[in-house]
Amino acid sequence: MQSKKELIETAQNCQKQMVDELTAMLRIPAMGPENGGDGEGRRADHLENLLKSWNLPVERIEIEDERLGTRPNLLSRIKGKEERTIWLVAHMDTVSPGNLNSWDSDPFEPVVKNGKVYGRGSEDNGQSVISSIFALKILSELEEAPEQSYGVVLVADEEAGSLYGIRPLIEQGCFRKEDVFFVPDFGEATGSSIEMMEKSIIWLKASVKGKQVHASVPNRGTNALVEGSKFILALRDALYAHFNLSDSAYNYEISTFEPTKRENEEGSINIIPEVENVFFDIRLLPEYSIEECVSFAEEFAAEYSKKNNINAAVENVRVDPAGPPSTTENREFSVLKDSIREVINVDAKAIGIGGQTCANWFRKAGYSAYAWQTVEGLAHQTNEYSKIENIVNDSAVFVLTIYELCFRAA
Repeated sequence: MQSKKELIETAQNCQKQMVDELTAMLRIPAMGPENGGDGEGRRADHLENLLKSWNLPVERIEIEDERLGTRPNLLSRIKGKEERTIWLVAHMDTVSPGNLNSWDSDPFEPVVKNGKVYGRGSEDNGQSVISSIFALKILSELEEAPEQSYGVVLVADEEAGSLYGIRPLIEQGCFRKEDVFFVPDFGEATGSSIEMMEKSIIWLKASVKGKQVHASVPNRGTNALVEGSKFILALRDALYAHFNLSDSAYNYEISTFEPTKRENEEGSINIIPEVENVFFDIRLLPEYSIEECVSFAEEFAAEYSKKNNINAAVENVRVDPAGPPSTTENREFSVLKDSIREVINVDAKAIGIGGQTCANWFRKAGYSAYAWQTVEGLAHQTNEYSKIENIVNDSAVFVLTIYELCFRAA
């Protein structure tokens, strides 16, 4: 039987290898087509070969994507006496690097300095891929037989909705109903928050139709850009005023209704624009239904149009309902909390978030899922980095958690 100190030291002794494997992986771009890439295939090949070199079993599940052929997902499961499995879930894909001129170095040629690994996807979600697979490696090399099964899932397409990743894996029955999932895709620098619930997501398209004329005679037309701007601000204010409940259990305690993107229309500087389309990103507390929010926006648009003699409308273009909160009264949550305290001396608390992780898809399917890691908050930013200390500590937390849950009887 291993002591907690021995397990933590084993993870710490893997630090150099963790850094080497993270930098090797980050050199392989893994962006989906929405982010200007050709998918996760080459990165999945690399990780599959790495896991096999450690004598770990690998199941590769390809999900059809007509744009790229297929998208890869990897499962590595160590069987215990019981089929029930404790899973670590991380995603292989990344967002695009954005403006390369804003980076201090090549985002796909990682740089190690000052205790950090710089590169696109280093923190989101490369840190978690590495901390998870090293936890699996360390546990698989113990001279003990697990009571419960445990494993790692490395998925595609998390950054664009998980249509080719965790969602079809759940739908295809890759997991047992009694399985539990730890998803290191949310965290804080202190490691003090365990995410166990999320807000619902709605994307609304707000549109205003005007009348196109020459810019020198605006009185003959209706400027959709001007009227659309007024409508967008009015709709935003109305949504915030109507859906105004707060819940301190969330890291941002209110629902949010933010215009985030304009849909480009062809035009010219000397033309009064005919159409203005703007997208809203909405993160809705579970106290409200998605249907209620969408209906309110539609009715507001109709009333606003009538009152202001314009043609305004809204339509929902994406809806992702939040799953139910995961319980904090089970052994899995308690053991994770204890392991965090043991490794980094922090008393973590349960919270909700407005972002979306793979954990939500598990909750919607009836599973318990918990998102936790220690991160500096550099996801999707230029000069993204992962602190080496965080990688090692996260892996140690996962080792302790799975060892307690899977190697020791409850």
